[in-house]
Amino acid sequence: MTKYYGDIAEDATIKIPFNTVDSSGASVTITDLVAADVYIYKDGTVQPTKGAGVTVSINHGSTTGSHLITIDTSNTTDAGFYVVGADYEVELVGVTVDTQTINAWIGVFSIENRFNEVDVTKIGGDTQSATDLKNFADTGYNPVTSKVTGVLLVDTTTTNTDMRGTDSANTVVPDVAGTAAGLHITTDGLIANINDVVKSGGTGDCAAIMADTNELQTNQGAWATATSVTVSDKTGFSLSSAGVTAITDDIFAETGWNTGDSITFGAGFNLIAAALVGKESVSGSTITVYDASDGTTALYTALIAASGDIRTVTIA
Repeated sequence: MTKYYGDIAEDATIKIPFNTVDSSGASVTITDLVAADVYIYKDGTVQPTKGAGVTVSINHGSTTGSHLITIDTSNTTDAGFYVVGADYEVELVGVTVDTQTINAWIGVFSIENRFNEVDVTKIGGDTQSATDLKNFADTGYNPVTSKVTGVLLVDTTTTNTDMRGTDSANTVVPDVAGTAAGLHITTDGLIANINDVVKSGGTGDCAAIMADTNELQTNQGAWATATSVTVSDKTGFSLSSAGVTAITDDIFAETGWNTGDSITFGAGFNLIAAALVGKESVSGSTITVYDASDGTTALYTALIAASGDIRTVTIA
């Protein structure tokens, strides 16, 4: 009798083991078995593509004569072959055991074909009760779609006489109207006169503080600005080279000489030295000063005014 291996879920994988023996009953291997030798029938009709979704393990676990067929029913090689509500028969065709060719049925299974679904639409004649129960089972209580929470809901509640938690509590109903009115008067008075509230720690009030603050915003033009600083506690100051040069160069600018050229203090000093040690020649109102070393190289010429003052100096 062929063994029934159960009613499996859609797209599940099922495993079918089988054994092979020789004529004396001893375990022997099976030869030339491949996936295409496994024929699977759906309700009596064989699968078009033999071996599709089938895996063969000969001498499974290294045990001679013990074999395993694995069938993946999610395989879609033959569209619509593995479906819910069908029975399947498994057969080996044309395999060799102990030199003999054998055809044998090895198992039967079904896909969700033994499952009888219970379709309950009402509980106690109430459709909503069935819906609430399903919602609670599927996702838990949903206050939007369900009305059953495990607590009985009532339309009207009565006076609770056994509630605890009021010991030493103030159960006197307050004078809501009087309290609110008094609070309103008190706070409104403070808020309306906040500028007149005198500081508790001394003199002055909010109005004075606000006035001083506003004054800071409007008299910025009167703020003193430091433009120079007198240093009386520092020693060891000295002018930079650039500062010394600027001062000495300005000496010539203050003499009133019109040299016709830009002349520095160093150049002017050289001109004076050349006049003292060099050679001169006079032609009319023009004096020419020559280099003392050769007596021919002109260093500068000076135009002398009638008063004897130098009017123009031209550097050679």
